[in-house]
Amino acid sequence: MPALYSNKFGRLPLLISGGDGCWLQRENEPPLFDAISSHNQCNLGHQHPELIAAVKNQADRLMSASPVLQLPVQQSAGTDLCQIATMHSAILCDSGAEANELAIKLARFQGRRKKIAEPAILTFEGSFHGLSLATMSASDYRKAHARYEPLVKGFVRAPFNDLSRLRQIAEANTNITAVMVESVQIEAGIRFASTGFLHGLRQICDEFNWLLILDEIQTTAARTGTFFSFQEHGISPDVVTCGEALANGLPSGACLARDAAADLLHDGARGTSLGGGLLSSAVISAQCAVIKDGHLSELSLALGEELLSALKSAFAGAHYIKDIRGRGLLIAIEMNEPCEAIIPLALNSGLLIEVYREKVIQLSPPLIMQPEDQSFLLDSVVNLIKLYAGDDRKTPRH
Repeated sequence: MPALYSNKFGRLPLLISGGDGCWLQRENEPPLFDAISSHNQCNLGHQHPELIAAVKNQADRLMSASPVLQLPVQQSAGTDLCQIATMHSAILCDSGAEANELAIKLARFQGRRKKIAEPAILTFEGSFHGLSLATMSASDYRKAHARYEPLVKGFVRAPFNDLSRLRQIAEANTNITAVMVESVQIEAGIRFASTGFLHGLRQICDEFNWLLILDEIQTTAARTGTFFSFQEHGISPDVVTCGEALANGLPSGACLARDAAADLLHDGARGTSLGGGLLSSAVISAQCAVIKDGHLSELSLALGEELLSALKSAFAGAHYIKDIRGRGLLIAIEMNEPCEAIIPLALNSGLLIEVYREKVIQLSPPLIMQPEDQSFLLDSVVNLIKLYAGDDRKTPRH
């Protein structure tokens, strides 16, 4: 069979034939519990009936049209996102990388308006903003950097969650025009930005007249207990970028902006032939409604707290666990030793998980988990990790 797709994620030897809720159907094999929501894209699980209905309804009316036309389904999707995020303008696109590309353009445009010859964007150690050349250059992704040099210039790297070092960098670099930051660095091992750090960033951006860009590609759609992760911290970014989670895994993305940044969004060179696809736009609005009407942000927070508490209890005193942390239904179990070999063991147990930075197991199940799904996930993960670590204890060690 020819290799049709990239291998960035490492293709697993699985043939998937369908999906239902939290589960993926396999060819001639038992179903698989999707404990990572297809890399945080399918927050409402698979084949959600209201999202399917939205796709069918839009497909019956119009599937595609020229981007120069006024298209109500796109306008509705952009309006819904702006209202939720308290933003003033939205540009819809096809992916999170494309949304971040647009945010980079805004930062450079801001610099040109300020008469800065070579504007720069401050990003962070451990960051990941995409795999286009510009977003890869913005990322702290050295394995890929070596393959594709020379990289795009104009990025300054700073330590994550370190305000004192950030201020030193700010005072020494007069060409910085924006900060691009993830509220959760998933690819770096699910590292959470502190509320104090994000508020400090907002203060520094105001002081130096920088744009504050929040990359919410993997934390949109109630993943951490609020629709956008930044909302739990009570800050107001100038620009917010979103990705495929907006449309539950369909090709989608958005760059949202407020105040002066919204003016840049309209004046700058931006646009895409297929951005804001009509089917994806219909799903964006439908998903926003499902999350609001079903109180899924609150449910994500409550389920996450239950799961986090149960995991901490199950592994109390376990020498092979370094840390268990999380917000909402985004949970990290950090081992003391590399554990990537646990992935095939998980598949044998009917569980799809991910491991970042060799030692961090990610759990980010769909928000629509039923009680039996939650029980299966908890029991499977606890038994799996104990088996992997050679731990035959039946009860926690206190």
